[in-house]
Amino acid sequence: MSDRDTWLTPPELLQQLSPFDLDPCTPPIMPWETAAKRYTLADDGLKQPWSGFVWLNPPFSNVRPWVEKLALHGNGILLVPSSTGCRYWQETIFKRAHAWLFVARRIKFFTAAGERGKYASGFYVALVAFGWTAVERLQSCSIDGHLDGPMVDCV
Repeated sequence: MSDRDTWLTPPELLQQLSPFDLDPCTPPIMPWETAAKRYTLADDGLKQPWSGFVWLNPPFSNVRPWVEKLALHGNGILLVPSSTGCRYWQETIFKRAHAWLFVARRIKFFTAAGERGKYASGFYVALVAFGWTAVERLQSCSIDGHLDGPMVDCV
């Protein structure tokens, strides 16, 4: 993860989806809590064991291994570019995720210093649900977008 990859999820988005047990991909200094336990670059979250309900906003320069690990873990929410032609969408998300929400607007991420970015991102993102808890949270949030995927009744 480089400084160019350090773009923080807006806290208001996290609040609608929380709480999370683990954020395996957080910067060393995080101005707000994303999860009860966090791994930084120094910890190498890809090599660490994952447990509980995961929040994952991976470095967009290297999304695929993070997506694959969350799919294997099977319990969490992923924030990724909605570039559905990418291999990680075709080979992992479409085959293993329980649902995905295409966010209707471009998000203004925050800088590593905790300041809202000057401009919205240059692309749209999706929130991807792995597991039933994740599906329920996407269904109950008020994030404007289109919820899709092979959802199953969560009762």
